[in-house]
Amino acid sequence: MLKVATAPGAALGGGSVFAMAHIGVLQAMIAAGRRPSVVAGASGGSVVGAALAAAMPLREMARLMNSSFWPALVLQRPILERFCATHLPRDFAELRIPFAAVVRDSEGRRLALTSGDLTSALVASCSFGLPYEREGRWLRDGGVGTRFLVQVCRRLGARSVVASDVWTENAPPLLRLLARPELDAGDAEVVVRPRLPLLGRAPVPGAAALLVAAGRRAAEEALDASESNICASRIEPAGIRSRGPRHTAGPLL
Repeated sequence: MLKVATAPGAALGGGSVFAMAHIGVLQAMIAAGRRPSVVAGASGGSVVGAALAAAMPLREMARLMNSSFWPALVLQRPILERFCATHLPRDFAELRIPFAAVVRDSEGRRLALTSGDLTSALVASCSFGLPYEREGRWLRDGGVGTRFLVQVCRRLGARSVVASDVWTENAPPLLRLLARPELDAGDAEVVVRPRLPLLGRAPVPGAAALLVAAGRRAAEEALDASESNICASRIEPAGIRSRGPRHTAGPLL
C-alpha cells in the first residue's frame, strides 16, 4: 500500500523562463515548514521539480539554472541535456523524493513519467514544438497548467498540494487565452500565481533573481492566506462538525 505523504506536494506548471519563479515558491514553502514530500512538474517546472527531488539546494539551483539556461531556459535541447548530465541523477530511482515529469503524447493526452531515464523525461516535458522520442514513444511539452499536476501529486501520495502557476498572470493575452482550459488549478489547497516583473524576463544581470523573488513573495502571501483560512475554519458553530479530508491518495502512475 502506498504510504500517504504528510507534507504537501508541489505542482509546478510550465512557462519557459517564468519557471525560475518556482524556485522562490519552494523557498517560501520550506521557510514555512512545508517542504514538499512529492513534486510534479511540466515543461520548465519539470526541471525545477527534478532538481528539488534530487535534493539540490535552492540557492545552487537558482545559480546553475541562471548560468546554464538564461535567457533561453529549457527550450534548447543540447543545453538541457548537458545540464541534466552534469547536475542531476541519471534515473528517477536515484531521486530523494517521488517526482513526475508530465508530458503529452502524440494524441495530446497528458502522461506522468515517474521511472526510467531522467534526462529523456525532462527533455520530452520541455519539447515545445518538435516532439521527442523516448522509449519508442513520441512525446512533447507537458503544457503550462497545474490541474493535471495536482492530480499527479495526489497519486504520488501528497495529502495536500501547493500549485505554482507562473503562466496565468504573465503570458501574452493570446497565449493565455489558448491555454485557458488547462489553467484551472483544480482542488489544490494553495494556488500561487506570481506577477513577474518585466525586467525579470530580459537577458540582463540580476533578472533571474527578480523572478525568484517574485515567486517567493507571491507564495508567502498565498501560504499566509491559507493559514488564516485554516484557523478560521476551526472556529465552527455548535452542532456543525468538520467534514475531514476531501481527498485520498491514488496509486502511483
